[in-house]
Amino acid sequence: MAPREHRLNETIRRQLLESVTRDIRDLLPHLETRAEEYEEDARTELGKRADAEAKAMREILDLQQTHLVATMSAHDKSLQLLLDFNEDERRQKEHDRRYWETRLGEVHRERETEPERIPCPL
Repeated sequence: MAPREHRLNETIRRQLLESVTRDIRDLLPHLETRAEEYEEDARTELGKRADAEAKAMREILDLQQTHLVATMSAHDKSLQLLLDFNEDERRQKEHDRRYWETRLGEVHRERETEPERIPCPL
């Protein structure tokens, strides 16, 4: 069964178009107010998230620092064992130590700079 075709007469059609324009004009201030409220809520939540992520970043970098210091300390305590290593192994251990020192310096700098790079809404 085919649906019946309904045609609106021109007067009703014109009245509906006029009411749509009026309805939009009447609703727009309410929609704008609601959008501003949603924007404020979103900014607040994003700010909380940015703070939490910055805190987590600091904690990660603190753990890296703790691990590096412990690794370097253990390495320094075992320096006398280096006598038992061949030249390549000694060179590798020295390379490791230099890398740890470099990385420790980087972690110190990153702890100051990286959490601040996490965007916070304006």
